[in-house]
Amino acid sequence: MLTAAFDFRADPDRRRGELAELLTAPVLPATAAVAFKDSRLLGRTKDGTPAYLDWITVFGRTPDDPQATWFEHYAVDRPWKTDADALKHARERWTATGDPAWLIAAMASGDPGKDVTDLLAASRSLKPDDPVFLTAAYHRLRLSLDTDPNAARAELDAIIARSDLTVTSRNLFLAQRTMVARDEKEFARLALRRPPCPNGASDGCVGEDYAMEFYDQTRSVPDFGPEAALAIDRMALSERASLAEDDTLPSTLRLDVALTDWTRAVLLDNTAVAVRMAQLLRGLLPQLAPEWTAYSSARNRQDQRIAGWFLLAKMPGAAVDLADPNLAYVRPVGSVSSFEGRWPDWLVAPRGARPQPVEPAAVSGDQVCFGLCGPGKFPFRLPDFIAAQATQAVIERSSFAPGPKVPGVSSVWEELLDYMRDHPRDPRAPEALYWLIHVSHYGTGHNRSGYRAFNLLHERYPSSTWAKQSKYYYD
Repeated sequence: MLTAAFDFRADPDRRRGELAELLTAPVLPATAAVAFKDSRLLGRTKDGTPAYLDWITVFGRTPDDPQATWFEHYAVDRPWKTDADALKHARERWTATGDPAWLIAAMASGDPGKDVTDLLAASRSLKPDDPVFLTAAYHRLRLSLDTDPNAARAELDAIIARSDLTVTSRNLFLAQRTMVARDEKEFARLALRRPPCPNGASDGCVGEDYAMEFYDQTRSVPDFGPEAALAIDRMALSERASLAEDDTLPSTLRLDVALTDWTRAVLLDNTAVAVRMAQLLRGLLPQLAPEWTAYSSARNRQDQRIAGWFLLAKMPGAAVDLADPNLAYVRPVGSVSSFEGRWPDWLVAPRGARPQPVEPAAVSGDQVCFGLCGPGKFPFRLPDFIAAQATQAVIERSSFAPGPKVPGVSSVWEELLDYMRDHPRDPRAPEALYWLIHVSHYGTGHNRSGYRAFNLLHERYPSSTWAKQSKYYYD
């Protein structure tokens, strides 16, 4: 060991060759991990020796820094200044060696729409039991999914039917298949994912550490795949409502979809869908069963509108999207007082208004493999049946996210406060004022609405339970 350490510094070329011989032997030595670390630190020669480090410089490039790699942090020679350079080199090595590893590196360096026809054709010649078959299939589908969705479906169905897939591999191919789902029923079946380390398992499972699936381990298993949640957020309300009613989904996921649907519907003043979702939520979120019943059976439109705002005031985690981090949907769990999340200042466009179109934010990054399957990014794709209603979805988003500059826009919290001020005999008034104080404390009030609610609560209902629980205001 001391000799090896001395050679590492005094004769790096010889030591580099010895390590390469050790690491490419049919059977790896017990010291393989240390040997690989030393080999990585020594790096490559200018002709790309050893070949495995040459391959890593191509396949291990990160999108943020094309010259860096996952492993060769200390290598001096990092020649791949652009994706085109890396792709060219990988092609040359594939042609010279015929090694499928270089075919994979070349495919991983390509992007959809670029000229990679020859690589796709070569990958199709691989046998299903070939060690690189699944990786090649992943990148072939990444590069061609949008070109021929029908062919992609058939190939993906055959892969997903295999019994030898790991949880992570199955999730990757399910994500691809979800993007070409034919209809809502198929989408609901494909959208579910099971994390590789369920329930925070710590018995050597590294799925969470490697972030192959971004799952909240406190949530249900299975969960929606990240690309599926993004697609759901881009559905028109009618499609979303049908998805919430699909009883093949786990009840927790139906709750998530139904609650975001209901929030959209009340902000859109779409009474029909809002009542459908309220009736569904009476069973999915029974902690608020009396409120859902009151909302569904309201005597008139004004009563129903206020009942909706009253419900929103009790649900800090309510949101119109599942996946948008700026809206921060949080599933309500436990008692009403323990619901978590942060209230936004909900703004509502006047009925019949036509605000400027608000497109959902563009999807960036790799929503399938999160950049861990090579430098090539997997582009997000909406299933065709969702894309067909994209115009309607944009119109709806423009109404429930109108922005303060829309003429006649009103705040939910302001409306609720005004109503309770003008209807002192309403039995909900003390509790509604209590929640408006909470909104200002743990969320975003409107024009000092929490302060005004505090004063009104203590002036009118000083002996109520709600006033006694509200000793302070938050401004």
